[in-house]
Formats: sequence, C-alpha cells, structure tokens
Amino acid sequence: MKLVTTETMKSLDEAAVREHGIASLDLMERAGRAVARVVHSLVKDGGLKEKVFLLAGSGNNGGDAFVAARHLLERGVPARVILLVDPERVRGDAKENLERLRREVPGSLAVARTIEELMDCARDLEEVDIIVDGVLGTGLKGDVKGHYCEVIFFINGSNRKIVSIDIPSGLDGDSGVVHGVCVDALATITMGLPKLGLV
Repeated sequence: MKLVTTETMKSLDEAAVREHGIASLDLMERAGRAVARVVHSLVKDGGLKEKVFLLAGSGNNGGDAFVAARHLLERGVPARVILLVDPERVRGDAKENLERLRREVPGSLAVARTIEELMDCARDLEEVDIIVDGVLGTGLKGDVKGHYCEVIFFINGSNRKIVSIDIPSGLDGDSGVVHGVCVDALATITMGLPKLGLV
C-alpha cells in the first residue's frame, strides 16, 4: 500500500486539475460520492435505521460532506448536514456544493455555531445510526480548541458508528499525532491515497 504525505496528496490533486483537466469541483464530487457509497453500504448491510448525520466544517472535508449528503438523499437515506460555522465562512468548491445542497434539497441543512445549537440540532440523535465526520481535514495546525473541540467530544460520546472523511478530525495526517483531541472513527474513507498519519 502506497502512503503519502498530505503535501504530496495536495500536489497530486493540483496536478490532476492542471495536467489532466479534471476540475477541482469534479474531484470533490467524486470524493463525496465515494463517501455516500460507503455509508449507504454500512446502512444497507447492517440493517440499520438509516438516519445519517453529517457534521461539516468550512473546508474541503465539509464540501465532501455536502456532496455525500446529496447522494445519500438521492438513494433514499435520510441524511442531515449540520454545518458548524456560519455559511459565509465556507469558500471555493465547498461553497458551491453547499449552495447546491440548499438549492436541490431544501431543509437538509442546519447550522450549529455553538455546542448548544449542536445539541438542539441533534435532539433526534436516538434515530441516527451513523455520524459522518467532515469537520477538520489535513490542513489542521495546532491543537483543536473551542467549538471544534466540543464537537469532537460530542461525536465521540454519541455511541454511534462514526465515519471520517479523509482523516479523523484532530489527527495529524503526516505524523498520526493527536492535536489535543481526535475523532474515534469506526472507518475512514481516505481520498486519493492513504495518508502517513493513518498507519
């Protein structure tokens, strides 16, 4: 199995866009579709109740979560995205997919900027089988603090199956060091090639 650093994976993504004419928006679409496929198989094979929460930060992992939610809903899986920042903080391809989700599936998105708002959004947690972690990605620098730290404690204390996008939030993609706190994922759907920090 070939392992790469986060910087190498970023360079490979950029090369795919620059040299092979693959739009970065298409890379995000492929990533989100892959997440939806894995989550759907977990739901179907596990005889689960099927409800899925996807927690999204402002970066590309959040963008992948928006795409995954759209595809899960298309497959008939009740999915809800909880965005953990103001929508105005979402940029680039993630913003385009946020707007597409809002446009195509109204009511599938909630915003929780505080732990209190998250607890309110998650009041029907007993009906949820899987939480998808699209909170933080490989760009994390320094320890997880504040709202994101509280979110990770919430995820880990949920007693639900947790699937992380690309890398568990709070884990260093290169060294595997935990930045203060880290999502305890049942499965991680890594994008492109596995990161060094996952092994």
